[in-house]
Amino acid sequence: MSKKFDKLLEAATDSTNLEPNWDGIIACFDSIRSGEVPAKAAMQSIRKRIQHDNPHVAMHALLVLDACVKNCGHKIHAEVATREFMEEFKNLGIGSQYEDVKTKVLEMLQCWAMAFANKPEYKIV
Repeated sequence: MSKKFDKLLEAATDSTNLEPNWDGIIACFDSIRSGEVPAKAAMQSIRKRIQHDNPHVAMHALLVLDACVKNCGHKIHAEVATREFMEEFKNLGIGSQYEDVKTKVLEMLQCWAMAFANKPEYKIV
């Protein structure tokens, strides 16, 4: 089941995609939402892609992550709202050599902070 998700994620984040692959992005979050792939396994795969050396892959992976956070509910929120992930994500926003990646990460962090402001279980965000 995780291999199928990895294939979906690779298609959604392929470096040759000139535009976001919304069909692939939707397939990714649908597989998490339906329970076909556990949120923890999906996040492991997404984390690898957002740290990719190719900034196009990283940007597409950030779009997948953002769509998952917006569409998968608690399953993915619980994975995002961990100290380990938030530190890693914050460091990506500070340390990336690519301005587009930095900007997108910081934008997502700000969005999540506002969205989860009244949810104590996600205070780490």
